[in-house]
Amino acid sequence: MSMIKRLLRDRDDVHASRTSRAVALMIASTVNTLLSLLLSMVAARVLTKTELAINSQAFLIYSTFASLLTLGIPSGIYYYLVHNEHRKRAVVNESILLTLGTSLMFSLFILCGGNQVLANAFHNPQIAELLYWLIPYALFMVPMNVISCVFVYENRIRFNAVFSATQTFVILAVVIVSMLIFRTGESMIVSRVIVSIAFVVVAGIVLNHILPKEESSKVNLSSIKSLFYISIPLGLADIVATLDRSLDKWIVSIMLSPERYAVFMQGARELPLIGTITGAISTVMLVDITRAAKDDDFTTAVALFRKIAEKTSLILLPVMIFLFVTASPFIRFLYTEAYADAIPIFQIYLLYLPIRTVVYGPLLIALGKSKYILVRSIIGLCLNALLSILAVYLLGAAGAALATILVLYLFNLPSNLYVISKATGIKWTKLLPFRRIGLSILLTIPGAALCIVARVLFTASLAPLNALIIEATLFAASTGALLTWKFQLPVKSFCELGIRYIKRLKKLNNK
Repeated sequence: MSMIKRLLRDRDDVHASRTSRAVALMIASTVNTLLSLLLSMVAARVLTKTELAINSQAFLIYSTFASLLTLGIPSGIYYYLVHNEHRKRAVVNESILLTLGTSLMFSLFILCGGNQVLANAFHNPQIAELLYWLIPYALFMVPMNVISCVFVYENRIRFNAVFSATQTFVILAVVIVSMLIFRTGESMIVSRVIVSIAFVVVAGIVLNHILPKEESSKVNLSSIKSLFYISIPLGLADIVATLDRSLDKWIVSIMLSPERYAVFMQGARELPLIGTITGAISTVMLVDITRAAKDDDFTTAVALFRKIAEKTSLILLPVMIFLFVTASPFIRFLYTEAYADAIPIFQIYLLYLPIRTVVYGPLLIALGKSKYILVRSIIGLCLNALLSILAVYLLGAAGAALATILVLYLFNLPSNLYVISKATGIKWTKLLPFRRIGLSILLTIPGAALCIVARVLFTASLAPLNALIIEATLFAASTGALLTWKFQLPVKSFCELGIRYIKRLKKLNNK
């Protein structure tokens, strides 16, 4: 209790390192991802594919619409708060009022037959009635995006991380219990909505506590218009990116049955810790990259950009190769034999990991290419839509995964490299450590071969978890030794760093 009071009362140290603040958010992100994976594992064992699709498609609809309903305010509110320090409480109220307005429009859409339109599009009439639950969910959760941003702006980052992780844990715990009792997709939706609303109420109370009391909370119509005009351009790229990320799921939902969609979803999930790993390494360097780019020191900016790729490739590429060759026991362990058809979908999406070795957006923004990001996102979205429709028609659900990957490699990646190369005057072949990436993949081949040989000889007859443990041991021993030898990895330093972080966390808990 005392720790909670301290988190509410005290701001984070504004002089604290950028890394430590990022770690708090990334720990919360990791917890959320792992808990979501746990929920999907339980759901695969308890629900039918149809019931699983009911829950997944309902929240696919919400997550897609939510990017539109926020109006880009999560991107613009920081800028607006900086220029309205004297009336922060009013700005927050104006932001929440705007999101409530869009949520009401979404609610009217559902009430006026939008639920039937979406249910018919997804060939899933069972979700029509359940979509009514998205009305209270949107009215509370869309404004919650604003509240979370204010927590970060007010330097309550640790509290925001703890609150987010606690919220996810409680929601998933309640959802799992409800699912085990009622064994329906409806129970998952209803329990999630109720618990989420309770947490938003708590967040609203906390928000009222941390905002300056002496300020007027009176909203101003001209101020709302200014916030709207500032936020929309800043949020457009995020909106398009969200649509792009969910496009494959929408196309599979519309073109195939709910049962096929349920299988597709299990293979199309991002691996836990991947975003955390890339975020941890990138966060430490991105500020320096941005500063160097703005100072026209492109050599330094690109060198740092390459360094991110060098570090992350040593983690992501071996993970990609290992999971590619062990996809069968991995998917069967997570989701049971019933979802074996998700294996090729999972393998295709693993090919996305080499692109995840770097984050292009911040460097492009620092180079003044914000408009390019928006245009590229829109063109990529259109290409993905056209190719996905054709690929799903020809290949089924796996076609949506294949189309997404092809657009990333044939359009997004080349266009990013071309624009960065042109802006910096550095040849595109020098932007990424292609030789190191190639070596990282090459050195994983012996470990992958050992896994395949073990599968042929004996692990194929074992339980999926036992097969994974044996094959992971073989792969880690071989690949770890080769990577350490070739790249002179400071294994001892990594261990010492891990021990220091554990001790630091213990000290924080004791305080």
